[in-house]
Amino acid sequence: MLITNSIFQKINSKIKPVKNKVVNCDGLLLIPGLINSHTHIGDSIAKDISLNKDPDSKINPIFGIKQKILKETEPKKLIHFMRNTVKSMLKKGTTTFVDFREGGLDGVLLMQKVLSNTPIRSIILGRIEFYQSKDQIKKYIDSTVISKPDRIVAEKL
Repeated sequence: MLITNSIFQKINSKIKPVKNKVVNCDGLLLIPGLINSHTHIGDSIAKDISLNKDPDSKINPIFGIKQKILKETEPKKLIHFMRNTVKSMLKKGTTTFVDFREGGLDGVLLMQKVLSNTPIRSIILGRIEFYQSKDQIKKYIDSTVISKPDRIVAEKL
């Protein structure tokens, strides 16, 4: 295998060593880096804390356990857990990820700090900090939904 500037240039059994790095891969299996397209790395500190709870009590953005932990934990500690998760991903072959960040802009900036010296590719997606409760949504739906399906479809178009 011929590697130039950290990029696989050629995979062949007859590569002659030059200034570039050549790695003997006889008997090895080469695969491209894995891409995880839906992560929540910011939640690393709380990922297994509520395994036996219902989803709403775990991840509800207003009153969920995860949200409470994220709000009450110092950024320095969150960074520590997030870095450990990123290192673990790299060790297991993940080279790229897309992260859905809680905490709005502050959450995105925190992730950027975590990734500043890490050789992993990322796409960081922010998440708004305003949510409606189930009652607010139900009230809105009850006041706007009309019982005729054809009318609903026409209004949405």
